Amino acid sequence: MRVTRVEVWKVVVPMKPDTVSSACYPDSVLDTYDQIPKHIIRIHTRSGYCGIGETQRGVSRAAVDECIAALLDQDLNRLPLLELPLPRNSAYDAFETAVLDCLGRAREVPVHILLGGKYHDRIPVDYWMGLTAPECCAERTRRGLAEGFHGIKMKAKLELPNLERVAAIKALAPDWTITIDPNERFYRPAGALELARELSGFTGILFESPVPQRRLDWYQRLRDTLGLPIALHLGTMEQLIPALEMGCADVYNLNGSMTQFVLSTRAAHAAGCPVWHGSGVDLGILNASFAQACAATPADLWPSDILQFLREDDLLEEPLPMANGHVLITDQPGLGVELDVAAVERYQVRTEQPQVA
Repeated sequence: MRVTRVEVWKVVVPMKPDTVSSACYPDSVLDTYDQIPKHIIRIHTRSGYCGIGETQRGVSRAAVDECIAALLDQDLNRLPLLELPLPRNSAYDAFETAVLDCLGRAREVPVHILLGGKYHDRIPVDYWMGLTAPECCAERTRRGLAEGFHGIKMKAKLELPNLERVAAIKALAPDWTITIDPNERFYRPAGALELARELSGFTGILFESPVPQRRLDWYQRLRDTLGLPIALHLGTMEQLIPALEMGCADVYNLNGSMTQFVLSTRAAHAAGCPVWHGSGVDLGILNASFAQACAATPADLWPSDILQFLREDDLLEEPLPMANGHVLITDQPGLGVELDVAAVERYQVRTEQPQVA
């Protein structure tokens, strides 16, 4: 099953209106990240089978082309799936996804079988919002409740009225869990501890990456003194092992390629820690790969960041099946989703025509 060609589209798909931050809290990252292009790829084989992939935002065309050059004329049936013979650059994950999707289609098995088998039929997912004012928190909570979610993740900074934001959510959804993610912008343990004291009257609160993650000693200290569960958002096994050895977090938000995610979550599981899958609020293909990887881990799952429903379009013919705040894992071959080429072409960056290598 040799690779004969690879199609590439460069796309920009905006977020839906009123899904990120309030206008009163401008943020240079959150206000613009959905305008950073992604690449959608589709590999073709001599046997007639195809596989699809999606890069993270901001991956260069040069990185994509490096992976294409390495993959062309390769027999997919002979590749070592844990370590594909491709450059370990920023496009690697998209090509791993496409290879596994293609192999799953050819063998008539879902990708989670190729990753070791299915441990979970349903992947929990929380609602999401950026830097929002309390009244916007209430509106997003109503929206999430109507769509069947059981918790929410919100971005934060110390200077925001975080007590009022949490109160607005809990007034409508007292049983919801709230993950507060400042992307390290509580800066020092004192900032995290002060906010934890303010929120001590609420239950179901989690802090994710409250302080710089290079300071694992701070995470040790916070885990002992914070009085709330704490999460670390890590991308590699090299980052995870020291954190596990030092007991830095109660739960781990993990990234990486599908195979890397499964391996990392097995390590966390061996240490007795639950996990969830992180994201960049991505499109449908990448989120389908996250769901397949989550299905294949034996670790206990906390709600993952599988959030394609917040984009204007997921670029899939049919959305990922969801019910009651969960992505449902099917036994369809490959990723279990089909690329909506017409939608891809609508969101294609028009300075660049679709290319075939």
